[in-house]
Amino acid sequence: MANHPTYPGLTVEIIKDNDALQEYNSNEAEPDANEVCRYIQADSDTFFEVRYTIPKTLFAEHGVRAVIEIDGVTVRRNPYSNNSYRDTGLTVTLGKTSARVNGIDMGQRFHFTEIKRVETDQTVDAIPKEKIAELGQISVAFYAIENMRQKEVIDFTPDLGNSATVSEKNLKGLSLTHSARLVKRTPKSKSTWWDFDFVDLQCLPFATFRFKYRSLNALKSLDIVARTPSPTPLEDRPIEELSHNELTELVSRYRANEAEARNVKREKANTIKRELDFSHGFDDDDELTVVEERPRKRQYRPRKDDEIIVLD
Repeated sequence: MANHPTYPGLTVEIIKDNDALQEYNSNEAEPDANEVCRYIQADSDTFFEVRYTIPKTLFAEHGVRAVIEIDGVTVRRNPYSNNSYRDTGLTVTLGKTSARVNGIDMGQRFHFTEIKRVETDQTVDAIPKEKIAELGQISVAFYAIENMRQKEVIDFTPDLGNSATVSEKNLKGLSLTHSARLVKRTPKSKSTWWDFDFVDLQCLPFATFRFKYRSLNALKSLDIVARTPSPTPLEDRPIEELSHNELTELVSRYRANEAEARNVKREKANTIKRELDFSHGFDDDDELTVVEERPRKRQYRPRKDDEIIVLD
């Protein structure tokens, strides 16, 4: 779980199937000293929840408001009085939106969906370019509040949209792989709605947790998760460590290599034989090369006018 360095015990984690997702440290500099950023792995077509813990030692007097945003859209806003956490602390798990439709409290579950990439940005239901920068993020911001009081609330419904289609051009250079969707709306227990005053005059959060969710392959490409090392070739591994299937595969490879070597040797022998057969004779149009020409020696015969010398 992500712990805040300034407020010990203040934690947030993302839950899937009742288990906290593994978190990975960001290799980016924190934009704000009060912000904690982590990466998590998103699996397509899975539900998720947000769990946070407010420690009893957080504030002596103030209450706390927790605001959950998914892909830039506020989906939960929950205020807690100081009395609700100062004795034992408070842990809350939320997996649905909170809305009111025709006076009835409703909720929709949080759901990861894989982004569909298209070649053009002219698709009718494509996610707008200005919205893309907010995709792939879950944030939980905490505010110090006081003077809590009940209030009436009008109908409202958080909306993450129904499209997971994004133009390939708009995604260029981004590692986004998933967005969040809300499933079918269902009734939930009636909620009490509260008004309050912010302690901070600028209404700023004192702590923010941000989770960037990506596919496993995207996390590896970002060097957030270590890449899977290439397996050692079977030929380089000790034989005693190989399984039966691996030994069978290794023998098959050796046999294939030997068969290929025999084919190469046979082809080479056939090539040499063809060259030898070819060199045994010339065709009518063979080219002959004269290497050296020497004058022919003539046989000398005596003539009648030759002078004869007698040697004593």
